[in-house]
This record gives sequence, C-alpha cells and structure tokens, in this order.
Amino acid sequence: MAQRRMFSPAIVESDAFLDMPSSSQALYFHLGMYADDDGFVNPKKIMRIMGASDDDIKVLIGKRFVLPFDSGVIVIKHWRINNLIRKDWHKDTNYIKEKNALKLKDNGSYTELVNESLTFRQHSIVKNSIVKNSLEYIAEDTSAEKIEVIPNLLEDKQKHIKIIGLFARAKGTNFTSKEQQSSFIKRNLRPAQLLIGYELDRIMEVMKYLKENADFKWTLETVGKYIDDNLDNLNKHKIQVI
Repeated sequence: MAQRRMFSPAIVESDAFLDMPSSSQALYFHLGMYADDDGFVNPKKIMRIMGASDDDIKVLIGKRFVLPFDSGVIVIKHWRINNLIRKDWHKDTNYIKEKNALKLKDNGSYTELVNESLTFRQHSIVKNSIVKNSLEYIAEDTSAEKIEVIPNLLEDKQKHIKIIGLFARAKGTNFTSKEQQSSFIKRNLRPAQLLIGYELDRIMEVMKYLKENADFKWTLETVGKYIDDNLDNLNKHKIQVI
C-alpha cells in the first residue's frame, strides 16, 4: 500500500459529501487512507478502530460514495478521481473478482458492470436484519382484514419500509391483495435501502417533484438517481426509466 493518499476537492467539497453527517465523512477519509491502490478495502477493522457505526457506512453506501460487495469488501467509487498512482508504484488489488464486476466511467469513477453483481450488503456491517425484518413484515398478517396498506407502511418503525410507503402514496398505488402488497415491497426493498441515509423530507421533496414534473415513468430508483441533483435540471433528462 502506498504511503500517501489524496482526496479531490471535487468530491469532498461537493454538496452531497458535505450534507453527510461528520461521522460518515470521517469514515470516508479513513477508508481512503487504508484502501489498496485500486480503492478496495474491507471496512470492518477500520470501523472498529475509529468507532464508526453501521449507520455511517449505510450513508456512504446510500449516497454511493462507496460501492459494496457481498464479500464484505467495498470500493471507493471516486478512487481514480481522488488518486493518481504512478504505474511503477501501483500494486494490483487482491480483490480481482470484485474489480472485474466494475467498469470505469468517462470521469474516472467506478460503476457496476451489471447492477445485480453488487448488492446492498445483507450481512456483516449492515447485518441481515434489514431484509430479514422486511420479509417478516411481508409474511405477517396475511389476512384480508388489514386493508389500509399505505398507512401501515408509513407507520412502520423501519425507515426503508416507510420510504416504500411514501413511494406507494406518491404513485397512487392501490393493492387489491396481500400478494400484490408483498410483491411491491420486495420489488422496492433494495432502492429503499439505498435511500436510508437521506432525510425523509428530502426523499418526499424529490418524489413530489417527480410526480408533478417528470414526463417519464419514474421509479424508486429514479428518486435515488436524482436525490443529489438540482431538481431544476430534471426536465433536461428525457429518458424512459423502467
């Protein structure tokens, strides 16, 4: 590992970065210091050393400053923007499988080759309680008596379930059966989990704007795509989102 690491002002002075809690910002810098020459690092030890919480890594994942793998490893998305390491000093990462699941964008940042190759971690750092509890929520009360579905989602203690409820309300979704409700929740689990690090007011603001202004079929993934953007620019994107 190199003795020096760099951080680009374009990243660490951005609104998206500065909007994060200071503890998440600190974790980002520590991860950057300990990452290998390709930007990969196992964050568990670093989190223990600095006393970071699960929420700190969730925020970094949710705002896509780091990309997680099922192996427990993360990669710093903007590593190539932050760091330029001479070829004769560079030591290739040991995380070959993870690196092969990524490609470099034109601006030098990492992105997923196939979205399914990277999943929101359901173990270790963020535990497996998010998905486990979600599936328990889906399984419970399968009778037809509970028909006020959206209010129940909005009142749930789990933040990502509330986000799904907000999305259902914004889209005017109506469920005619528990099966439809379960399918809707399962389908939106991952994008809802990636929004956990944002304030609910901000999420609702983006949903409201999309509902009133978007001229394409928007989804919960769309909310994640635009949540860090200036909403005034939304109408410039004339794309079909599936």
